[in-house]
Amino acid sequence: MPLLLELNLGLASHMLPSPHMQVLGPPTHQSFLCARKTSYRERIHSSNTLVVFAFCYAAVLLFGSVRATAQTAAPTVINVGSTARWTGVKRLGINLGTQDFYDSDQLMQNLTFINPGFEGETWQSILHCAAVSGTSCTDDNQYAVWPASFFAGAQASFIYGAANGETATVTSSTAPSGGAGVTISFASLAKSPAVGDYVVVRMTVPGNAQSGWWTTASGGATFATDSTDLSPETPGKQALAIVASNAGQTATASSYFDSTQGRSFLQLQGTYTLSFRDNGVGGNNQVAINISRGTSQFL
Repeated sequence: MPLLLELNLGLASHMLPSPHMQVLGPPTHQSFLCARKTSYRERIHSSNTLVVFAFCYAAVLLFGSVRATAQTAAPTVINVGSTARWTGVKRLGINLGTQDFYDSDQLMQNLTFINPGFEGETWQSILHCAAVSGTSCTDDNQYAVWPASFFAGAQASFIYGAANGETATVTSSTAPSGGAGVTISFASLAKSPAVGDYVVVRMTVPGNAQSGWWTTASGGATFATDSTDLSPETPGKQALAIVASNAGQTATASSYFDSTQGRSFLQLQGTYTLSFRDNGVGGNNQVAINISRGTSQFL
């Protein structure tokens, strides 16, 4: 059943949670793969004006013991030479997926890891040059969906090949067409790229503080990005402003973890602490917190 975290503010309140909004718990021997269904949801609910930045995590530590038994065995001798003793060996590998919030790929201590601090986006990709000029690189992925000018203003760093070590700002980029991928261009490069070069393209995109959260608003309530009214202790650059100060207005920002139906991959046990920092801007400036799971309310 879902775990619900709800923060309610009094009329005309303004909220700036702490640099880390945290749910901390004691050590447990059963951190992963319990057999019963567990689904968690975290909700920040406002009936007022809020500015929110938070790092919300549950720290779950796994402790165990290992019993060692001394054994006597012949030493292993490894000879290193230039002749291969065994060729044509099948290479073993493992499929690694990305981290997520709903199954066995929940890898972070911060369970609401998607955007816990309500920060902007850092976007990055690696392009493989299939065609080049002295100041351009055409990616080999013809199926990319990036539109024209998507990369304009991005920072590029060549990490392999003839232009290795070169850095530059992308002046323009095209959309994929004619069986070729996107082409990124630069004003100048000291070393010309060659076919086969790899280049990292990186962009910082501010704003959209609610990205990574499931948001709902009614009665005219709004979400906005605030880059000025920040906590002096935050390492971040922006906060989430939730404006719901008028009668009948509500706004909700929710984040989920361990939400696979019928299966649980994380088990939370013991006592947990929730901490955050807020900034009131007027009115009652009251914050009500509700943590519940199904019909059970914990706070």
